[in-house]
Amino acid sequence: MYPKIIATCFASSINPNDLSVDESKSIANIKNNYIVLNKKTPVKNILLSSLFLIITIFSCEEKNKYSSLEIKVRELLESQNGTFAIAFKNLEDGNEILINEDEIFHAASTMKTPVMIEVYRKKMIGEISLDDSIFVKNEFESIVDKSTFQLSEFDDSDKNTYDKIGRYISLRELVFDMISISSNFATNLVIKYIGAENINNTMSDIGAKNINVLRGVEDIKAFEKGLNNTTSARDLLVIYEKLASGKVLNRDLSNEMVEILKNKLKVIGHNVEEIKQENWETPKAFIASINKFN
Repeated sequence: MYPKIIATCFASSINPNDLSVDESKSIANIKNNYIVLNKKTPVKNILLSSLFLIITIFSCEEKNKYSSLEIKVRELLESQNGTFAIAFKNLEDGNEILINEDEIFHAASTMKTPVMIEVYRKKMIGEISLDDSIFVKNEFESIVDKSTFQLSEFDDSDKNTYDKIGRYISLRELVFDMISISSNFATNLVIKYIGAENINNTMSDIGAKNINVLRGVEDIKAFEKGLNNTTSARDLLVIYEKLASGKVLNRDLSNEMVEILKNKLKVIGHNVEEIKQENWETPKAFIASINKFN
């Protein structure tokens, strides 16, 4: 039986040209192990670091292995160009590995979990219902000057929501797509409906002091002015640990959000619905399953 662990890993390239690489988030639940990977660097680097992280996590079964694990991870990261951060915690024994854990990174799609949490907070206090109907319109306002912009379905992992433009979708479905398939369109629709104003206060109340959610996705004017969503590996560790322990809002709502996170896997940018969890008994089996989709 594998231990319950949470690991957050960020990689940010030091080459300005790499900032044009599409950002994505991968959330994997493997035998109750939560691995969150954020990419803003060449694929070969994040692939190397993320797969190495997965391998070492699987091998970390004894307490005395943590120090050697950290040494190996640090050696790997030092061999790569860029800035990296890792926050790892075994929820069963409390052991941690923290590397640049408070370094601030562009949040990319990792900000979608804070957005989901804010939705559930508003649901809890009765401001909204998950059954609320949201009109699907591909038009959003920049936080810079309120000028409008649209999202492109060609740059999104979600195609279905674009097919529903001009119709209504429940908030529940949008939240599900925002997390399970990392839909940018769904994310912007959710933020447009609930507002971004209170997300940071909610994160601060949870204990994630450095998560800063200002806006939705693809607000180019805001990006050019440096108005970006940001976070750190430690802050993501905080929210995922509290979700896993039922301490975000309340246990029932925490469990409901965890189920959404677990529902469909996206690993290194690919859907892996066909990968069967029962075959993931070893790191080799897991990586072999990933490689079929790469």
